[in-house]
Order: sequence, then structure tokens, then C-alpha cells
Amino acid sequence: MAASQAYALLQSQAIQKASMFSSLLQHWCAITGELLPVQEGPALLVEISPLAPSPKPQPTVSEMLQLQERGIISEVALRQWLGDLAGIAPATA
Repeated sequence: MAASQAYALLQSQAIQKASMFSSLLQHWCAITGELLPVQEGPALLVEISPLAPSPKPQPTVSEMLQLQERGIISEVALRQWLGDLAGIAPATA
């Protein structure tokens, strides 16, 4: 019984999240003047699974800088992490 209630709550939250995303996308396009993407289906799909593990929190930039300053991670590792965070491909020599 408790599992079905938890699943119903997760499902409700997923629907609200998808609805809010669509609304935010419409407002963003109205503000920036961008064209609203035309697509078939919802703008966001949310998978509902009460058994899925919660995502691990990602370190902040300041935490990563502190790790590098303390010598725990290398400058190369820090640059790689920052590049991954920014979506920039690593430079090749």
C-alpha cells in the first residue's frame, strides 16, 4: 500500500516537472524571441522509477578548486572536469 502511494506521488511530481518545463520553454522563447521548437510529443520525458538510485551530488567549482590547491587532484584533472562541465572537448596537441 505504501509503495503504491509513493509511486503515485512520484508520478504526480514527474507530471508537474514536465508541465513546468514546457511552460518555462514557452516563456524563454517569448522573452528571447527564439522560435518555439516544434516537436511531436512532450518537451521533456521523465522516467518514474521508485527503485532507481538518487543521483549523486556533483562537486561545486569551488570544491574542485580546493581539491586542486591541496594537491588531491592534478591541474589536468581539474581542467578536464571544468571542460566536461562546460561541454568543451579537450584540446589536442
